[in-house]
Amino acid sequence: KDPISSQPMSNGGVLAAPTKTDEMSDADYQIGQHLYRAYLENQRLDSEYGNGVKALDKAKDDAEISADITLQRMQKYLPQQLAKQGLYGTGMSEDAYLRLQNQYQQSVSDAARSYTDGLSRLESAYQQNKNSVWEQANTGVNTVVANAEANSQAMYDEAYAALDPSLLTSEADVDEILEQYKSKL
Repeated sequence: KDPISSQPMSNGGVLAAPTKTDEMSDADYQIGQHLYRAYLENQRLDSEYGNGVKALDKAKDDAEISADITLQRMQKYLPQQLAKQGLYGTGMSEDAYLRLQNQYQQSVSDAARSYTDGLSRLESAYQQNKNSVWEQANTGVNTVVANAEANSQAMYDEAYAALDPSLLTSEADVDEILEQYKSKL
């Protein structure tokens, strides 16, 4: 649902771009545009982050599966290899099995460490990018507001100067000035 109107969204969950209405000032529309761009960029960042986490999950799972397959193969063929070398029954098999288990544990540990490091880098970049998006939006909105305030003050000063009693000769002059500036102020 659209969080503003509480209506179902027709475009798959993405808010529609703001459209300028007659009641909307240019400043309001520009602010809406800044916020909408920030919203879209955050949607993109969320999607990229989700895809990054999925890729890390898959890489970790693949590494663990590979380590498990290697362990299973070595366990299956180790007795044959030791027998061929004439080492079976000499205590070497226990040592070889321990090394095999250590290699497996090291592979699983490396996969977990790689996953944790990758996730940490991904989260850090994600947060930095999200902060940057909102800082840019905030700067844009503040610029629009400052410009609108400056324009409003300039318009007020102009209207005030036009209402100088020494320049007005009739009630119609006052009405004309008020009508001229009514929609601007």
